[in-house]
Amino acid sequence: MNQIDDVCKDIEKTINLTVQNTLNTLEHDCEQIAELIDNKLAVDRFDACLVLKYCNVGIIDCSQYTVIDLLTCLCISILLV
Repeated sequence: MNQIDDVCKDIEKTINLTVQNTLNTLEHDCEQIAELIDNKLAVDRFDACLVLKYCNVGIIDCSQYTVIDLLTCLCISILLV
């Protein structure tokens, strides 16, 4: 009976390790997806700034903004409407 218990414990350890590895991979994948979404939103904000043509008429120079600052650019654009 002791050998069966040992085998069961080994199987349980293997299952637990596999589940933990899968959860770690899932967490990493979710972080990558969130980053991709954030990047896409930043691009969309930049596009919105251009579409509003504030950059083209010289009210706002969007080229001075980094991707992180593009939300600020959009907010300034909206305030100037």
